Parts: sequence; C-alpha cells; structure tokens
Amino acid sequence: MENEIKQIVLCQHCNNMTLQKLVFKHDCQVYGFYANGEKAEVPFEVRYYVAICETCGDLSMYVAEQEIFEEKYFNQTGLVYPYPKINLNKLPEIVRKCYVEAIRVKNNAPNAFALMIRKALEAVCTDKGIMKRTLRDSIIELQKLNFIPQNLSDMSYIIRLIGNIGAHNATIDVKPGFVNTIDDFFISIVEYIYIQPDKIAGIQKQLKNR
Repeated sequence: MENEIKQIVLCQHCNNMTLQKLVFKHDCQVYGFYANGEKAEVPFEVRYYVAICETCGDLSMYVAEQEIFEEKYFNQTGLVYPYPKINLNKLPEIVRKCYVEAIRVKNNAPNAFALMIRKALEAVCTDKGIMKRTLRDSIIELQKLNFIPQNLSDMSYIIRLIGNIGAHNATIDVKPGFVNTIDDFFISIVEYIYIQPDKIAGIQKQLKNR
C-alpha cells in the first residue's frame, strides 16, 4: 500500500499486544439478512482490511460496514478472521485493560494468567459499583443484583479459586488445562453482562422496524 498504516492490536494468533500492518483492502457489496432470516433486497457497501502481525507474521481480516472506511482505524472495525473470542471494544476500559494483560501471559505463565483473570473479574465488579471486602462477597452481590445468573456465579467462584492458587499457593501450580477453562468462563461472564444486551436490543430494533 502507498502509505504504511500500523496499529497496536491484540493479535488473536499470538496473544500479543503488537503492531499490525495494513497490507490490503477490498471494497464490495454484500446482502444482509433480516432477523426473520429473509435476505435484504438492497446490498450495502463493505470494506475488508487485511493486516499482518509484526510479531508472529500471521494475518487478520477486518470488515467495516457502509461509510466507516477510515483506513487508519482499521483495528476498530469488526474482526472476522481469526474469529475473535470476544469483542474487546465492547468492554469497559477497566475490564479490557485487565483482560489484555492476562492474555499476554496466557500461553506461557498459567499462574500469572489465573491471577490476572481473577483481577479482571474484580474489575467487572468494580465497574458495576460493587466493591465488597472480598471477591467472594462481590460475586454474591453481583448475582444478588441480577447482573449474572447462578451458572455464571458458579463460573466466577471457580475463577476466584483458581486465581487464589496462582496468587497464594507456593506448592501447587495452576495446571495448563485450567487456563482455557477459566478464559472461557470469563468470556461467558462478560458476554452476558456487556455484549448480549446490545445484541438483544439490535434484534428487537430490527423486529420492530419489520
């Protein structure tokens, strides 16, 4: 490309906060679908961006809808490859910062990852105005205020317990097999609290317009 454009991005391949260089863009028209499954009558413009991670060398693809075509902000559009576990742009800064710090060490430091995911869970409670004496008490309050249902509360307790192992137990290490589990649990929690409500509102709006 004529002008080199780079952005600092969390690479979903290597889990590093690193520079990605924009190397390709492509404009086209696509047909969307209504909430009832019917294909839209009129196509809309999209632009695809391909960027290369300067740490691992792997590529990522983003897509921007309609007029959101500013190349220098390609990293703020929708990531379509590799499929992201979670849209970090939907998380509050206090939660996003903790989670990104955790992801950086996920592949090589299970104890540190468990501790940082525990900290990210504390950040969720803080964001919701819950700052009890212990994380256990905060989780109880999180459920009591209907921010999470029982099954997500159970996931939160597991994150807390495994995080305690990573933080306080000098003789027992967090097993690598637990790493993906608590990551999936945390994603389920923040999806429920921060992301699913917007998805529901969007579908409801589409249904109302139809």
